[in-house]
Amino acid sequence: MAGTLKRMIKLTQIRIGALGGSGMMGTTLTSIVHIVPDSAVFVVEEMAQTELGTEETDYPDIIVNGAARVATLEFATRDVGNAAFIAAFGGTASGTPVWKADRSESVITKSVEGLSATYNSSKIRIDIPKAKITGNAQLRFSKTESGMIGFSCKVLLPDSDGEVPWKRVII
Repeated sequence: MAGTLKRMIKLTQIRIGALGGSGMMGTTLTSIVHIVPDSAVFVVEEMAQTELGTEETDYPDIIVNGAARVATLEFATRDVGNAAFIAAFGGTASGTPVWKADRSESVITKSVEGLSATYNSSKIRIDIPKAKITGNAQLRFSKTESGMIGFSCKVLLPDSDGEVPWKRVII
């Protein structure tokens, strides 16, 4: 039985790239490197529910489901190079030393893939065909800490009816 246990432990790779054709999972993804230890988490929130009842009982007689579940992949990187800045904030890079922010805030939508470490000869991969990416930065000028860029990748409904919002794959 021990060999059949599946565990999602340690993030080994996160890749982000352009959306795939026809709203499918992107195939040209670039690795985000230098992930901050223990910063990665994939959260699937509970579906909102409204309980309706009557005066005669304390128990609901119907429960109405609210909006769909919200799922988000969050992580941080210590890489503060141009590629990480563009992935988190958009903008452009002109040469190695210069990154420039867009004049207006843009919505960044990309495909995202997260891969766990191997446990019992298996890895777990999370595929998100379409995610809204928002970034934050803590760029420290310190002797004892390094700067980092945080990512929040909120799962969106794909453009294709043939694709699911996210999936877990055991490989």
